[in-house]
Order: sequence, then C-alpha cells, then structure tokens
Amino acid sequence: MKTMKTTIRLIIGLILAVVLVACPQQPPPPAPTITVIGKVLTHDGKPGAFLPVLVADQKTATDASGNFSAADVAIPYDLVVLQASRNQAYVYEGLSRRDPIVLVSGSGSTYDNASEVTLTSSNVNTTPPPAGGFADGHITCLGVATRQVSCGITGSVFPSVKHNVSWAGPSSVFINFYALQMHKNSRNVVTSFLRFGRAENRHLTNAQPSTGNFALEPVQNQAIAGSTTPPPGYTLVSRALGFRALGHYLYPFSYELDQTGIAPNFSWASPAVPGMDLYLSASARKGDAHVYAYLAVTPVDSAINLRLPTPPEQLQPADNALGVTTATTFSWTPFAEGVHSVSVSPVTPGALNLTIYSAATSLQLPDLSSLGYPLPKGVTYRWMVGGFAPFASVDDLANGVPYIYGVSSSGGSGQRVFTTAP
Repeated sequence: MKTMKTTIRLIIGLILAVVLVACPQQPPPPAPTITVIGKVLTHDGKPGAFLPVLVADQKTATDASGNFSAADVAIPYDLVVLQASRNQAYVYEGLSRRDPIVLVSGSGSTYDNASEVTLTSSNVNTTPPPAGGFADGHITCLGVATRQVSCGITGSVFPSVKHNVSWAGPSSVFINFYALQMHKNSRNVVTSFLRFGRAENRHLTNAQPSTGNFALEPVQNQAIAGSTTPPPGYTLVSRALGFRALGHYLYPFSYELDQTGIAPNFSWASPAVPGMDLYLSASARKGDAHVYAYLAVTPVDSAINLRLPTPPEQLQPADNALGVTTATTFSWTPFAEGVHSVSVSPVTPGALNLTIYSAATSLQLPDLSSLGYPLPKGVTYRWMVGGFAPFASVDDLANGVPYIYGVSSSGGSGQRVFTTAP
C-alpha cells in the first residue's frame, strides 16, 4: 500500500512538471501608457512659454505657446512645471488625463486692458433709511467670457459714476454690470432691498471709454434664515449673502464680519430678482487655520444649514523637525470631498518654492535634481496644507481654470517649520 501511494505521488508530480513546462507562467501585462499633450498657462491666460517640464521621469519643455508633450507615459503620472523666474515649481500628483492644462504665476500685471466706463441709473429710490441704519448701493460686474476682471464698485454710486474697468486677455470683451440699492443696519446686513438693475453684454475695448445705463426696478423682499456651523474648535468670523452669476460669486450685498465671533443662527432679508441666483458663504478660524464654505440658497429658504468642513491639519513631521530629506513622509488629515495643496517655502528666500497638488493625505518632497534643483541641505522651510472641494481628483484641477472658481469650500492649516538634513 505504501509503495502504491508513493508511486501515485510520483505520477502526479510528473504530470504537474509536464504542465508547468508546457504552460509556463505568463508575465503580467505591461502598465497602460498614454501620450500626454498638455499646456501651461499663466493665471492671466497667457502662454507659459519655454518652461522645463517633467512628465513622470521624462524631461521636456513648453514651446512658445505653452504646449508640451510626452509619449509612452504610464498612468497615473506626476507632472512638474518649473518656473525659474519665480523660483517656483508646481507639482501635480497622480494625473491620468491626456490633456492637462496647468497654471503658473503671471509674468506681469494681471490686468493689461482698461476702459473708463460711465455708469448712470434711472428710477433711483431716495427713501431715507430707518434710524440707526444707512443707505448703500453698489455696482459690480463680471466678464461674460473672461474671468480676470476688476470692476467692483461700492458705496453711494447713484445716479452716476465713472470707473476704470480692467481685465486680462483680449483687448475687447463683453461685460455684465449689476446695480443694487438697499438699506443696511450697523452690522452691514441689508434690512431692505430697494432697486436692482442690469446692463448686460456691454462691449468694452482697451483704452476706449464706454457707458452703461441702468433702469432700476423695485426688488421683491423675501427672508432667509438658518445656521452656519463652524468645525469643532473653530470660531465663526464672517457670513455673507450675495448674487451668483455665470459661475461667479459676485460681491456680497450683506457681509457680517467679527474676528471675535458671530452667532451661528441668523435671519436676513433676501432679494427675489428674476434670473439671479443667491449664495450664502461663511468663514471660520482657529489660530492661523481657516475654512470657507459656500452654499446655493433661494430667497425664501427658512432652514439653511451651512456646515463648514474641518480644514486639513498636519500630522507629520512634527513642527520644527530636523533632518528632513526626500524620503521623509509628510502627512495630514483629509479635506472632505476635496483635493489638497501643499505649500513649501523657504523661511529665508533663495531656495525653490513648491506647490504640490495631491488627492492623497501623504507625500514625499519631489526630487527635482534632473531639473537642476536637488533638495538643498540645511535649509529651513515653512509648510502648510490647503484643501479645495468639490474635486474628485487632481485631474479636475488640471483643466486650465483657477480652482477658486466653482469651489464649494476651501481651507488651510496653520504653518509648521522643518529643516532639511545638513
């Protein structure tokens, strides 16, 4: 019996050996690769020309139009753009898109076009404010196809005012103007909306004067109420209500600010204006850490609950850590429904500044030796972590649009200090 069992085992072993020889194990398939065709722009919309770029481990550079490319890139990949003129490097971690458009600092003035605009209004309300309050009005505007516009006007601006509207990009743009009359209390919160007007699609050309005319109409007053709740340990320091149009949060008409704290519950007047959406915003602080949040509301919301998320907080390395290298792990708590921005800057100017975008909650400092910038020895840096929502991945940031447009919340940690290894 024992001999038979031994024989069976030998036969099975021979069969397995034959199978393994006939059917050798196949190597795992290679990781998928893509061709990355990207672009670098400045925040004012100009090409990021002739800048060194790392796509994964491939070194390339942008052309005069800010374009770059790299073939056979395994995903996910990291993208680094060096802006030596600003002593700055931007790092995008974990990208998978084939067409990233990333932003760097502008090389000159953000607003290189301007037009003096004369704004006049008819049907101005002259009703005096209640005792203890004051009359206020402002005119604000936004670009129909350009985001970099400076045109906010506040104070007593009726019935006529001249203002220089500035913008970036093409020499001619279309601008929407919005005018609002109101009465406010001593806390800068509107108690009654009086008149509203708009002058839309006004064509402005650089260095040429223009006009805008408002036919002000009565505003239907409504009321909103609710609460704004800061994260645990944070103090609620501001709350605002304003119009939102074309994806922009316009200058708020009610703005309550108190660095010592404001009450969480509120009940405010709100305007019902056809074609204009409303937003409520709030901010909170704890030392140097801060958080902002925005919420779409309607003029008749009566149970608003704006809860501010907890901003990222650093975990490692500890404050004043020594001997940091590219192998040191930096970690932090996550920002809800968002991605992160880690800012690293030398305490004494001279070394390279880093801005690293990541969906993860930890990273190591990048080794930029191939770009001529190894991590310097014995240098002290400050670092902090920001968060932006709602973004599902860093791919969502690499779309050529500044992330400040369209955020529902953002926040940042306080600063910590570390020193690199000698």
